[in-house]
Amino acid sequence: MMKDLKTVKVEDFPEWAVCHIVNGDDEGLSDGDKALISTWVDQNVSPLAGCSVDTDRRNEFCSHPEFGLACATYPATFLVRRNHYLVSFKWPGDNDVFCTNLAYGTPSEIKDRYSKYTNVSLRLLLDSEVEQYKQRSMPMYDCSQED
Repeated sequence: MMKDLKTVKVEDFPEWAVCHIVNGDDEGLSDGDKALISTWVDQNVSPLAGCSVDTDRRNEFCSHPEFGLACATYPATFLVRRNHYLVSFKWPGDNDVFCTNLAYGTPSEIKDRYSKYTNVSLRLLLDSEVEQYKQRSMPMYDCSQED
């Protein structure tokens, strides 16, 4: 089961974003703040399975938080789900050859693995679809990295 989750540790998570990320409470946040949090989550800890914040280790002032402007921060730990994705990408070169593979990992792990290609797109697969693609002998890559 632990291989299905990746741990991401962040030393300087902005205090102003804690209630939103932990409890879904966006009271007092501007649309811009919510967009900043959403963008960071999508790029770094999606799909999010859970998180914890060490409120005993508050940093009163951090000039370089994980995102946003200087503010108070906390250390935080995020659990990110690994899943199976259908990955489509353009093969390098002047040709118009597009390929499709199965990949297992978080979106960021898979994007790292396919970073040398262009036009990379991911589609989350249902378990039944994974089995169908495996029966067709489609190549599958395990992009997960042990923590």
